[in-house]
Amino acid sequence: MISPKLMLASALVASLAAMYAHNAFANPAGATVTSTPGIGLIRMMPFFSYKTFMGQPIEQLTNFAGSGIRIVEKLGGSSTDDIELARGVYGIDVAVFVKCVSHKPRRETRQERKQAIERETNIFDTLRPAIHKATGIKAIGKENVSKPYFWFNYAGSRCFVYSYGGNKRLTSYSKFKLPMQASTLKTIMVDALKGLMFMHNADQVHNDINPDNIMVFYPYFKRKITPSVTIVDFDSTTKVERNPDGSIARTTNKIGTPAFFPPETWKEYPADPTKKDIWALGLVLHEAITGRLLFKDMYTRESTYKRKTIDMLSNGIPSMNEYLSDLPRKQGYRCSQSLAYRLQSDMQNVKGWTD
Repeated sequence: MISPKLMLASALVASLAAMYAHNAFANPAGATVTSTPGIGLIRMMPFFSYKTFMGQPIEQLTNFAGSGIRIVEKLGGSSTDDIELARGVYGIDVAVFVKCVSHKPRRETRQERKQAIERETNIFDTLRPAIHKATGIKAIGKENVSKPYFWFNYAGSRCFVYSYGGNKRLTSYSKFKLPMQASTLKTIMVDALKGLMFMHNADQVHNDINPDNIMVFYPYFKRKITPSVTIVDFDSTTKVERNPDGSIARTTNKIGTPAFFPPETWKEYPADPTKKDIWALGLVLHEAITGRLLFKDMYTRESTYKRKTIDMLSNGIPSMNEYLSDLPRKQGYRCSQSLAYRLQSDMQNVKGWTD
């Protein structure tokens, strides 16, 4: 069995190697730079019993807004109650996830909310046909992405209906299962990578990969079956732009959760946008193994995240030495040397990185 600590070190080295490749930070002519906030983090509250959804008693929602969906339970939503989440049943037995987003936000501006709703609506025009048409190699990972079914407007909100991808978010699952077995962790990460691979092949970047946006289905009654994973929440998703030769255009944006931004996002260096998702998944892996965020608090000020993320280029990954020290000396030395070499060699190739 692979040691979780060794897996952590290897995965983070691989993530950093991909993220810091010098050609990822070049600034070619025509590269676009955008800065648009996302809706932000939405948390489920599975241990709280809700009696209403969208202002109506749940037991009365047998045909919610005439959509054919019977609402089974409210799963939670934003702290300001302008976004609500629910589990429902469509038709006879199709489990669905319902997300209703108010057009009148209470925190971000109306323009920011409008952009977030438009991004999520666009998923139904891009990801849905990609899921239906994908075959062969291109179909790998489509089962690890929540399937967009349909959307409709209701009571001043836009409601999005997706396939129901799991009974627990990775945030709560990992806390419940710590310390997680290496085989289970490997399955979760491979499934998440497959989902990202499918999205990237469909020219979609998630932009907000974090433990709350990875759903885990764990069959409690079958202990020997490994969990399956589904990527959810697409209000931060953007389209991959292509150059005339078909290569991915380098861009940058500040959409998503700041705790999971890579260094080039903070530095506003145009880069391959798909690597932003890979970096974020590396941080998810760190949290799944250690039980804590890389920077402890997901709600720390953005300026703190910016400083700490960029500091990693010279000071290394926080707490990495703690985990490397538990490895056999030869393995720990090789991992730390590899990490140091990657950082040093890539920094030398990044023009203006230390400006």
